[in-house]
Amino acid sequence: MIKRYKAIDEVPEKGDFVLEVQKDKPHWLLRYGNLLILMFLAAGICLFLYWKDRI
Repeated sequence: MIKRYKAIDEVPEKGDFVLEVQKDKPHWLLRYGNLLILMFLAAGICLFLYWKDRI
């Protein structure tokens, strides 16, 4: 989360902001990664069954 700083002296260094951004990344991947994998698996199975019947 981005904190609000009252004074200019309280603004963090660039490195701190980068660390906070990287900390949030795995959470997003955990939330949507499994869903994306399941969607790709379902699409792959559907395509496989479709082409199996065509041949």
